[in-house]
Amino acid sequence: FSPQSLLLLRPTLLLYPLPQTSRRVPPPAPVMASSVSLVDCPTPTPSAMAKTNAVLVPSRNVHAGVLQETHLTSHEFLLECPRGAYSIARTCGTTAIPEFQFHMNRLATSFQTMCEEEAIPTSHPLRQEFRDAERVEAAILPPLRRLMQTMTNRIPKGSVEFKTSFVLALPSMASSQTPDDCVFIQMEQYRRTMPRDPCRVVVRLGGRAHAEAKDSQWVRDRSKLKQGIPPGVEDVVMVSEDKMLEGLSSNFFGVRKGTLHTARDGVLAGTIRQLVLDQCQERNIPVVLEAPRLCELDTFQEFFITSTSRLVLPIRELFIDCGEGPLSCSPAQLTSPPPLSRSGSFTSVVCTIPLPKDATQFYAQTLTFEDHPVAQHMRKCVEAALAATSTSIIP
Repeated sequence: FSPQSLLLLRPTLLLYPLPQTSRRVPPPAPVMASSVSLVDCPTPTPSAMAKTNAVLVPSRNVHAGVLQETHLTSHEFLLECPRGAYSIARTCGTTAIPEFQFHMNRLATSFQTMCEEEAIPTSHPLRQEFRDAERVEAAILPPLRRLMQTMTNRIPKGSVEFKTSFVLALPSMASSQTPDDCVFIQMEQYRRTMPRDPCRVVVRLGGRAHAEAKDSQWVRDRSKLKQGIPPGVEDVVMVSEDKMLEGLSSNFFGVRKGTLHTARDGVLAGTIRQLVLDQCQERNIPVVLEAPRLCELDTFQEFFITSTSRLVLPIRELFIDCGEGPLSCSPAQLTSPPPLSRSGSFTSVVCTIPLPKDATQFYAQTLTFEDHPVAQHMRKCVEAALAATSTSIIP
């Protein structure tokens, strides 16, 4: 991971220390836009997106950084960064981040857990430097503020929102053993309006190797579970031992007789998942911290996923694909499924992995869910809670 490798990528905004001889790129003219909801900002115009797509900043010498253009997405950024603990947040009103302390805690906990797995002693300088959320925040806030200030100088506050990615590189992967060389931050402008319409997901066998830590290696590992997924599918929900755990980039909930069900073990708990649980507690909505089981699908009335980019998104169609490799059914079958209902009959497709007998009636089937009252209610609750749980990054 080096400045030279990044500068060869397609242009957008890159904040990185460069030699004194480098010429500053003149700032683009401000993009004019009217104020809109903090939660549902419109997709920017192509010209605005070209000027304000993404910003990447390693914290080292951040105050000497100069702007260069790059088109790094959040996914590409995580692939380019050295392996480490990571967290992805969204902005609220451009300059605030909901559940900011949650992200700092998760970074600190994940970093220490990964260091334990790497047999890095607790006396190591970087383990001491990032030993708790307070120290992680002290390392991240200065570059994050500069990054955010750069964006607010170019975009009217509240007109767009950003996906913000943080990485703490492992000592074994960092270019040096100083904190400044281990902290990486990127802000990417959301490319689309936040999805609201009920979505389609694919269910596949899988799961995280180490769900207790948010490890950037997962960004590489999960790619094989995406193979053969056609356009129009929002996420892949992973199943292990008949338990529907989580999506590749989301948490997963089922609703049965007014009670929410979501996995406690074997998943990485996200910030929006926590907001949903908090809202349920405030409103006395019952929650069972157990994963919905595939063999009990017909007992659930609705499902939804949660993430920073989606908030709460109802699921209209579950396609159960538990074969090996690419989709057991062809993409054509998935993109144009028969009009099935939860109580309807299904056409079986042969699966190549032995599965529990009491769940085989659902494998390689498409289940549809037309009504989503609980998911829609939880979305409204989370939207209302976003601003209240946000930390202002720029004083």
